[in-house]
Amino acid sequence: MPTAKRDFPFVYPTWITGLLSGDKQCRYAAWYKAQHTYDKRPDPTFNSADYNARHAQLVTRRKKELEAEGYAVTLERQNGLKVRGSTALLSGKPDIIAAKPAKVLISDAKTGKQRDEHYWQVLVYFYMWRWSRKTDEDTALAGELRYADTVRFIPEEELTQARVDQISAQVRECGFAMPPEATPSEGECRFCDLNHLCQYRVGTSEQPEGTSVDF
Repeated sequence: MPTAKRDFPFVYPTWITGLLSGDKQCRYAAWYKAQHTYDKRPDPTFNSADYNARHAQLVTRRKKELEAEGYAVTLERQNGLKVRGSTALLSGKPDIIAAKPAKVLISDAKTGKQRDEHYWQVLVYFYMWRWSRKTDEDTALAGELRYADTVRFIPEEELTQARVDQISAQVRECGFAMPPEATPSEGECRFCDLNHLCQYRVGTSEQPEGTSVDF
């Protein structure tokens, strides 16, 4: 698939969660993904078969646990959440949405180490749920992150107005016609799937290195 301009900006939660958490700094990468379709650069260090197997195992285990607790459970592609604004379409699919009378739980499985951007991903799902799913005001919404050896629970109250404003601003920026300033760095460019397309990318050979007699 060649690179092409989207008809309308499209934002996937994981493109902005690193920016919201501070784990990433390059806002240009998120903007470019929102504005264009493109062939991703393959990552030879990433074992997708192993990742998919471990992720599926976590999701399946949690699904069985929730069903045993009386929840009706839907998975991934069944869980599409979409919110359209004047500048962009925010779209995502939580791994698990579990529901029973007056209670909804959004659960996301993570195979790696804990990151702040994972927490923000659940907050973005809360935000999307508020706008795209119509539930009774008495329905309690909660979230969780399921790791291989631990779980992090996230109450809906953690989606404060300040965080709503942060999410909205980040999506809005991705929808603007004018790109934000690129802030390339070795750490982010190395793993970015835009590396082969980005005019601002940097590599390890481009990083300045000095010598010192002080140590």
